[in-house]
Amino acid sequence: MALNLNGPIDLIRTQAATIADQIKSDPKITELRKLLQSLNVLEEMSGEPITSLGALLRFGSAEGGLVSFPSATATRPDEYYGLEPLEAAKRVLKKLGRSATIDEIMAGIKSGGGETGSQDSLQLSLARSTVEIAKIKDGVFGLLEFYPHIKRGKPGRRRKGEPDSTSGEEQDALPVAEAEEEVTTNAAGEKD
Repeated sequence: MALNLNGPIDLIRTQAATIADQIKSDPKITELRKLLQSLNVLEEMSGEPITSLGALLRFGSAEGGLVSFPSATATRPDEYYGLEPLEAAKRVLKKLGRSATIDEIMAGIKSGGGETGSQDSLQLSLARSTVEIAKIKDGVFGLLEFYPHIKRGKPGRRRKGEPDSTSGEEQDALPVAEAEEEVTTNAAGEKD
């Protein structure tokens, strides 16, 4: 026996439509739409999943307090196929837009056709990827980009003689002790 809830449904729908109209007239939503269009073009060009307005506003997430519903950010069955588990995990976290448990990450990878390897191996990879991943607590990880107040180095290691990415200068190729012993002379043959 179905309940007749047409009255409350119509009332709530009308209230929601009124608020939606108010939001649509706000200049910030126009700016957000333009940014989202640019983001979507870049995501498409790079092969990344397209971000929806609902995902940006956290509709359908546990954080938003709403029940999940299908959206443009639903995982394709081949989305993580052929990716290394760590790369697939990063993409799952990016798509979620929040931190997640190792179980959620693994489920996301599997739903997108990816291989996860063992849970311990993936968890270790995530914990070691400190330049891009933040370990929130045991078994919970997020992308560092979600936490702009946390500063870490840039990916990759510098080698002797390579430019320092922070100063734009070349790193000394000699160890400090050898560099101190090296003496240069000027045009008159005097020591500097």
